Amino acid sequence: GESGIALAQEVKLATASGVRIVTIHEKDPALGGCEFAELFQATPTELLDAGLYSSIALVMHPAPHRVISLALVAQALGASTA
Repeated sequence: GESGIALAQEVKLATASGVRIVTIHEKDPALGGCEFAELFQATPTELLDAGLYSSIALVMHPAPHRVISLALVAQALGASTA
C-alpha cells in the first residue's frame, strides 16, 4: 500500500545517503510478527536488488528469549556494556 511505498522510498534515500540499515524481524505474532518469507515477498524488487537483506536480519523472538533479542539489537545499533 501507500505506507509500504513511502517506506521503500525512505530506505532508498537512506541507503543512497550512506546510512547503514539494520533489519529487525519481529517474530512474536502478538506484536504483529510474521515469517520472514512474508517480509521478503513484500519487499520491492529494487530494494532486494540493492542488497537490503545482504546482512542477516536480527530476530525479535517472543519471551523467554525477548531480552536476548533486545540486547542483540541494541548491540547492533552501537550499545556497549561500558
